[in-house]
Amino acid sequence: MKKLLLAAKSVIPYKFGARALLAVLPILISTMVSAKADIISTVGLSVISAPSLTVTGNFLSANELPSQVIWAERQNVVLGSPLNTDTGVIAAGTLVDSYFMALNYFVGDGDNLLANTSVTFDGNVLGIIYLGNSAGVVGPNFAASDFLGAPNTNYQEASCLYCAFETFPGTAQGLDFDTATVNASVGSFHNLYSQPGDFARILVAQPLHAPGPVVGAGLPGLILASGGLLGWWRRRRAAA
Repeated sequence: MKKLLLAAKSVIPYKFGARALLAVLPILISTMVSAKADIISTVGLSVISAPSLTVTGNFLSANELPSQVIWAERQNVVLGSPLNTDTGVIAAGTLVDSYFMALNYFVGDGDNLLANTSVTFDGNVLGIIYLGNSAGVVGPNFAASDFLGAPNTNYQEASCLYCAFETFPGTAQGLDFDTATVNASVGSFHNLYSQPGDFARILVAQPLHAPGPVVGAGLPGLILASGGLLGWWRRRRAAA
């Protein structure tokens, strides 16, 4: 709480009054407490808001959305049990942020698009869920991680044939592979795609510079800090 008081005193001169002091306090708390791994940059991916749609085959082209997108899902989630991804296991108790990537485009005549994309985060990539099998069945890690999905998005990707990455030789046009790789804070992807699409979920760690929890930063702390600020302001006003 002492940190909150010092921060407020440094940005609010006492002459502005009690209302200004109380107004700034919640902002200071949210700034000091909240943290998440943000997207720093992307290559070939459009960052969009989580869609209030059903995530299934062809949902991007059917809703006239960009053909290569990524959006933030649930943030600041503490895993209650180990989470299997297709690049490794994330331990229980880990604090994660989740993002969803989707590629989908109607080309016609059985053609496909070749895309090399990447996303760089403010924290390290802990794991990527992206695999399907040779019969087109999406891997079980998608459904097992859907609790991390965005609240207003309906996820049906786990029951969509050929909506994961095909990691076997693909089409007669390209005989290519879909791949996903992790290098610290960068997730990189190589896809040959069209319909119904290629999907992936990316789990990211908190950024290295994320602030630690502030003691007393909940509602009781807010009440105590508010009282302390009011007392400080009244003393300064009386002295003036």
